[in-house]
Amino acid sequence: MVPRCLKTRKTELWTSKVACKAAYTGGEEWLAECRDYLEGNLRFIKTFLAEKLPEIKLIEPEGTYFAWMDFSALGLSDRELDELILSKAGLWLDAGHIFGKGGSGFQRLAYSCTRATLTEALNRLFYAIHGKRDVAH
Repeated sequence: MVPRCLKTRKTELWTSKVACKAAYTGGEEWLAECRDYLEGNLRFIKTFLAEKLPEIKLIEPEGTYFAWMDFSALGLSDRELDELILSKAGLWLDAGHIFGKGGSGFQRLAYSCTRATLTEALNRLFYAIHGKRDVAH
């Protein structure tokens, strides 16, 4: 008799193989749509920062959906920047300093989300820095 856990594992392997084959043989349209959406989100971030938060500089991503943002122009320590992002803006970004000394003054934003979620996050960031609520974009 084959233990139940091995039966489950075989099923998971089979499912993984089917999913992998489907991705490689029929995923082109989905991938193109996904890339287009992510590129649109990145353009949105660029435009928002340029128009509303020019003091924050965007580091262009290379092959990921993470936007590195340079907050050093604000003159905050890493602790103060974390406080601004977490407590004042109510956002959970990746603090650059957790990636090493070179990440000090940076925050990493995952933009693989809906445009509405991204808009809300950037508006919260604007409000936390400038104290204004009329930031609809």
